[in-house]
Amino acid sequence: MWKDKVVGVAELGRTADKYTQTSTAIFKLEEQAVALLARLRPYRPYFPQEFKRSKEVKADRDPFTLAVGETQICVDSSKGIVADRIKVTAAPTFDCSLLVASVPRRVADQPDPRDFLIDPAAAVMEPPWSRAPKVIVRASKVELLKMLTKLDQSSRLLLLLVSLAPPKGERNGWFAVYKDADNDRLILDARPPNRKEIGLVFWVRLLVAPGSLVDCVLEPNEMVAQYAEDAVDYYNRWLVTVERAVRNSLAVELRVSDVKHLRACPELPDGAFVVPAVYALAMGDLQAVELGQLGHLAIAVRA
Repeated sequence: MWKDKVVGVAELGRTADKYTQTSTAIFKLEEQAVALLARLRPYRPYFPQEFKRSKEVKADRDPFTLAVGETQICVDSSKGIVADRIKVTAAPTFDCSLLVASVPRRVADQPDPRDFLIDPAAAVMEPPWSRAPKVIVRASKVELLKMLTKLDQSSRLLLLLVSLAPPKGERNGWFAVYKDADNDRLILDARPPNRKEIGLVFWVRLLVAPGSLVDCVLEPNEMVAQYAEDAVDYYNRWLVTVERAVRNSLAVELRVSDVKHLRACPELPDGAFVVPAVYALAMGDLQAVELGQLGHLAIAVRA
């Protein structure tokens, strides 16, 4: 018997979404088990044989058996964007070009580093996709415009002529995931542009390695403090180039008449269409964690 105070979903913080998704998965598994039991019941010898005795193919007798790789996940942690649940901070101010140099700096400035001379040991190239994965912007038009307004007010929005944006099949999806009871986290579904880039994986190796503490010698009165989270709004405060913002173009087109109230809107006829793009080192960007980790280390070294 549980004798302590009742713990609600709101008290679980970031783990709340894992709890609710796991609970949903369990219920779905139970539904499938009940359905499978109903299908197999006629094969039990001590039950009345009331089912039709026609010839059945394997798909009829065993509808839940699928080949490995053909099953679909029964839960989805992504959700539609609700602008009021997204916290947008002040305009970005962190300039990583003052801290990093060489290849990482060029990658930060130019999203596609295929032409750069990169050490193969510090990069990974994903197997090429036969075609770009289909992505969507998961937001109603009303919520999308509210979200774009918040980005515009914090100097994070770029509106491009359709002719200047990447082809629609190479643009990004956009969705939210649960963060806590009051807020969601924005995620850029950047699989289309990611598949064309070389992912840098040199500095991210320190995320799971104790090597950074090997040469750390403490005095008797000193302590080491370990932090498991990024600085608050760390990635959201990065200044990025126009090239990276264009790379963050969304898979949606809007009439100028819908966005003409925004500062980022170019002077175009009301009937023209524009593509929204995000000035950010977005979660979902193939290089985000590598550049973010390098920025963390550079700040620590200069501290």
